Amino acid sequence: MPSLLVTMTGRTCRPVDFMTMTDLPPLILCNQVGSYPWSVLHDRHPKLIAQVREAHPYPPEVHAALDALLAEITGGVVTALAPTAHDSRDWEIFGHLAEYAGRSWYDTPFLWAESYFYRRLLEATGYFGTGPGASIDPFGPAKEEELAAAVPDLDPAHQLTAALWGNRGDLGFLASVPGSRDSLRDDDLLVDDTPALLGYLDGHRPTRIGYVADNAGAEILQDLAFIAQLLRSGLAAAVTLHVKRYPFFVSDATEADATAALLRLGTFSGPTRDVLLDAFRERRLAISAHPLFTGPTGYAEWPEAELAYAFRDCDLALFKGDLNYRRLVGDRHWYGTEDFATIVDYFPLPLVALRTVKSEVVVGVPGARLRALNSADPGWRLSGRHAMVEARLDRLRPD
Repeated sequence: MPSLLVTMTGRTCRPVDFMTMTDLPPLILCNQVGSYPWSVLHDRHPKLIAQVREAHPYPPEVHAALDALLAEITGGVVTALAPTAHDSRDWEIFGHLAEYAGRSWYDTPFLWAESYFYRRLLEATGYFGTGPGASIDPFGPAKEEELAAAVPDLDPAHQLTAALWGNRGDLGFLASVPGSRDSLRDDDLLVDDTPALLGYLDGHRPTRIGYVADNAGAEILQDLAFIAQLLRSGLAAAVTLHVKRYPFFVSDATEADATAALLRLGTFSGPTRDVLLDAFRERRLAISAHPLFTGPTGYAEWPEAELAYAFRDCDLALFKGDLNYRRLVGDRHWYGTEDFATIVDYFPLPLVALRTVKSEVVVGVPGARLRALNSADPGWRLSGRHAMVEARLDRLRPD
């Protein structure tokens, strides 16, 4: 992997290889009592298990498996997947499972613990099996309820902005952060590389875009409207919509969620739906679900061949949401002013990240603004109030 120059709190560190983890801020762990990662494991995950129980008429064996998972995450140690699990090899080779098995869940990196919890929750509900829970999305009822109430903004002038702020539609986050859908303020956008992005798209039209989705429901509904506008305007020649292979992080979009959103979109605007359907038929719109999108690692840790394969049909990658942002820059204790473009220099394509800020991981904020935010509201990184559009566009796809 290429080297990167990290600047932290005014101190310039020597160039390091991203993969060595040398001279980088420490990984965010779950073992600080009272911290946000600790609260997710201690409070949110047990509540989620209870919600999943209530949402489906699972048989006794599933309830027993959920009981065992609850006991493990609250007081036990990480248990490895069975060797016969369909993805055990991926978790062993790429997912660090051998390193963390046997440890307390609280002594693992936050991104890893969250990702493995959702994998294990699906196993407990029988999602990967052949019984009554097979292929049943445990979060499906909540997703369906949100989608049924969603109304997209179809004004072409608002598409990018609506797609950005649609990222607030995270069912796991909304359930735990009151007021996270409050009205917007003029200063809520902390970093705005929108002009650079639009200028790039206009100057390189038509561009093949890899659009890495985040949430189902209202957000992916708005994402599809934005994609339709990109295709209709000629800014995009083709779009690959990257979704999760299986239900993940409560509301992350799967292929089934994208299909449901397309059907919902058709009830509002035939032309927008028709653009997307025509693009499907002409293979200018595709849906992809690479297995590592449901893994526990950042993109810098993906094998280079897998990263290249996932984005093989793209000239520009667009990443939606907080989880993708954490994976892009690394789930670490960044100060907040580090240069985004430098940190993501390992990525082989031009890219842009659109996210509302719902985690501690932030880079690229001007120093004065960061100090003002920290002073006015120490918990601003977790509020969902703010958003960022950050781009690194000075690289062409290698031949």
